[in-house]
Amino acid sequence: MALWSVLLSACGGGEAERECPPVVSAGAESAPSAPRVIAGTCDTSWLPEGTTRDVADDESLAREVRAWLAGEGGRIVAAHDGIVFAKSEDDRGDDPPYPPEASALAARTCGLGARWLVDHLRARLSIAAGPDGDGVTCEDDVCCMRGMEFVPNATVVFHRDPEREVWGVETALLVNEGALTDEAITRNRRFVADAVRQLAARSCEGEPWLVR
Repeated sequence: MALWSVLLSACGGGEAERECPPVVSAGAESAPSAPRVIAGTCDTSWLPEGTTRDVADDESLAREVRAWLAGEGGRIVAAHDGIVFAKSEDDRGDDPPYPPEASALAARTCGLGARWLVDHLRARLSIAAGPDGDGVTCEDDVCCMRGMEFVPNATVVFHRDPEREVWGVETALLVNEGALTDEAITRNRRFVADAVRQLAARSCEGEPWLVR
């Protein structure tokens, strides 16, 4: 199954007519406000131990992500060994049957797929950090955004590469929680956490030059 099909469905619960709006260009007639990206607290208590790391400067990732979303040269790329991507089952408002990509899915994305995923994450986080969103919060090496009914929460884990002076996206997780029961939330988190644990030991083979 094509990864882009899965990600497009995740933009709004999988309904065909819902698409992620494009990132506003710097040449728009009215200057956009600065993306709302702050240093705060992300709930990572449900993730496997070792998924995130402490960072000395709590503001460093927030500054980089803010510049990235604003188109001001933030250095965010796909990690050299690919990105662990996992999504819970879609929370949908339409009637079944549902397409296969509506199911809970996980994979380590590599090469061009990983680069495309970084672009998708930028579009998704830009919406959350925009004037109609609830903002993006970064803590240590992770950033998160709150979803709503039919729209999943997003958790993105980065790793600072001092040699290339970039932040590499290591893990990207989409978990539906809004308006769901505690049982459903627990099930969704368990699937994603188990996927992270299983995929952590895998790596991308071939074409490492595609990930810059």
